[in-house]
Amino acid sequence: MNKLYFSSSEVSAMLELEPSVLRFWEDQFGQLRIKRNRAGKRMYREKDIELIRTIKQLTRDEGYTIAGAKKKLQESSANRGAEKAARTAERADRAAEKAAPGPVQADPGPVPADRSEQAASGVEQVASDEEAAPGERKAPLADPSSQTELIQWLRNHLIEIRNSMD
Repeated sequence: MNKLYFSSSEVSAMLELEPSVLRFWEDQFGQLRIKRNRAGKRMYREKDIELIRTIKQLTRDEGYTIAGAKKKLQESSANRGAEKAARTAERADRAAEKAAPGPVQADPGPVPADRSEQAASGVEQVASDEEAAPGERKAPLADPSSQTELIQWLRNHLIEIRNSMD
């Protein structure tokens, strides 16, 4: 099938069902949401036709009542929903692993400009964010005087991580 929409008569002929049966099933099965064109005519999509085929199989071939077919469809819909949620969670986990930053290291604060001062003070120079290895982030110190800077740094990096996950 290469059409986007099918008319009521086309679906009726295709599935060997009376148009009244299609209308009745539309009322009975909430999952069956048929679009209508500007003139108000029913226009069936491929997924609608597949659902009607399933309903026909359940009611006509397997002998389910309308209530039994509804229950069966809800169960299969719940299973598909759970499978979809699991796939989505798995994709999110993979994206988080790719985007997860390396270990956060505290920034020791200002670094002495002169190497002799640095050696005397025993402070090693720490790479800036631009110089950090891929996936590694440097966080500022969390002393009370720089709490605002720390909060701003965390916000910026959380936004980057969130955007990379989208």
